[in-house]
Amino acid sequence: MIFLDDLHKKFYEDSVLRTNCSRDPYRKALFYTLGLTSETRDNINTLYDFKLGCINFDALQKGWQTGTSRKVTRLAFNLFDGMAYDSEEDFSNSNISKYYVVDEIFCCGLAPYFWEAIKLRYPEYTKLVDPQMGKEGCGVDNKTVFYPIADEKVVGAELFVDDTADDYTVGDADERVRPVEKGISD
Repeated sequence: MIFLDDLHKKFYEDSVLRTNCSRDPYRKALFYTLGLTSETRDNINTLYDFKLGCINFDALQKGWQTGTSRKVTRLAFNLFDGMAYDSEEDFSNSNISKYYVVDEIFCCGLAPYFWEAIKLRYPEYTKLVDPQMGKEGCGVDNKTVFYPIADEKVVGAELFVDDTADDYTVGDADERVRPVEKGISD
């Protein structure tokens, strides 16, 4: 896992420890993401209720929020509970915010860290496997990238153990992974 800086790493580790959520991908993704900016770190108690274990929708409307911290907050909230609302009122009226779409959130310098948060939240779908090498990574020629296909059927599975202590089952290469040449998209 990569961190923006030491403050980000400390915030993440302290928050995971404080909530005892080392096996909870929802909270791990939430705290990792909220640790990216000083605004969200400094206002964590406004964003997250540690007693109740829930997020505060209305924190998006606070005066301390910046354009970037709003992107961070929206992604963190969405990864935590699928939220796509900017307030309790929007939630009550089913008014989905346009600011939750990928091109609104990812168009900033934090995008590589956003991907890390997605990997924390969805480890079973973001594990990269090279079927030629039988482990994570790119092909031997470094021109072919392999990615998992979201498919519930796993046949002839092999067990790959992640160094973060979570286990993942990945099927045969033909069942779960297909090659894609760099620069070519579906």
